[in-house]
Amino acid sequence: MIQSNLIPLTPFDHSNEVIIQQLQAVEETVTAINSLRDRKTVILNLEALDKQEAQRVVDWMAGSAFAIHGQTVWIENKTFLFVPHCVEVTSPDIEEFPPSPKLG
Repeated sequence: MIQSNLIPLTPFDHSNEVIIQQLQAVEETVTAINSLRDRKTVILNLEALDKQEAQRVVDWMAGSAFAIHGQTVWIENKTFLFVPHCVEVTSPDIEEFPPSPKLG
């Protein structure tokens, strides 16, 4: 029997990736949703969007996170963390929102 020195490579686990995006337009949300769907953690800064646009993005992202059993976390002002189900977020300094958090 011949032994091989080859080591099988396993596919890269995208759940280890963190994507940080500062959205300039609502249309950029699609990229963030696709990243979350691919089990990547997404941090969105929505400062460049007006209140109504930012709310729309948060609603879409929170709905996407909810659909994959993920989590939506408010970080500060217009910055949110969206994680897939394979990532656990714990901290006494952050607040988890229901699927439709309201910007204030």
